[in-house]
Amino acid sequence: MNRTLSTALRTTALVTAVTVVVALVLALIILSVAQFFPDELGSGRIQWGDYSTPLAGAFSSGILGFLIACGAVTLAVLIGFAAIAFAIVVTALVLAATAGALTLSAIVVGLPLILLVALGWWLARRNKRHGAMINAGSVTHG
Repeated sequence: MNRTLSTALRTTALVTAVTVVVALVLALIILSVAQFFPDELGSGRIQWGDYSTPLAGAFSSGILGFLIACGAVTLAVLIGFAAIAFAIVVTALVLAATAGALTLSAIVVGLPLILLVALGWWLARRNKRHGAMINAGSVTHG
């Protein structure tokens, strides 16, 4: 396998693992906070197929209930990460397209002025050289 490819795959695997671990930690924090606010979050339920567990009772519903709740909240956090990453990529692409359009419009709007200044500069240089030649030929030594 190519060394660059194996490095890229290793880096991708590491980033994916770190993202999943961060999502798992955030899921545990969310579930822990839900335990302290059973009145506010008591109506929240985690449903996975036919199985359902209350959000505020994830730790007291047994190991299977906890694992399902933890998995579901981890998946929700990962979906949130993906949505944020997608929004950042779309925003960057839109900003790049806007920058390109603004650059193109600046060139189109400024091009006549650039050409006019270049023509004036060329005429001034031409007249200066032509005037110097005329003056050099009309000098008389007396």
